[in-house]
Amino acid sequence: SCCKCGTVIEVPASLVLMVETLRKTAELEAAPETRSARYARLGDGLLKVGQLDEAVEAFKTAIHYTNFDRKRTNFMVKMAVVMANKGSVAEADQLLDAALKLDPQDVSGAGKVLAELHKAPPAEVCVA
Repeated sequence: SCCKCGTVIEVPASLVLMVETLRKTAELEAAPETRSARYARLGDGLLKVGQLDEAVEAFKTAIHYTNFDRKRTNFMVKMAVVMANKGSVAEADQLLDAALKLDPQDVSGAGKVLAELHKAPPAEVCVA
């Protein structure tokens, strides 16, 4: 459903099929950075079909496989937005603070998300 108005959104069958393909691809053996990218794409796909908990797990797996802090912070910011949408603002804050510590230049935009999170009520923070 829409995070702003609550309207039920039908997920197209093609999108569900795409997510299943991403899931199978992510699980294939590959170099760590390749697996990280695959799990990140799976996380994005899961967000599109409304499977928030699974998306968070996919982003956690993407973080596990990467050796690059900037990629980690990117995934952490995505996870924080999901957590905020689910009402876990404290957990979102922790993720954003950790992202800022890893990336003080804030290339991932953690600071902006943190500011938005505390400017608007949590129900209004929406996955783009």
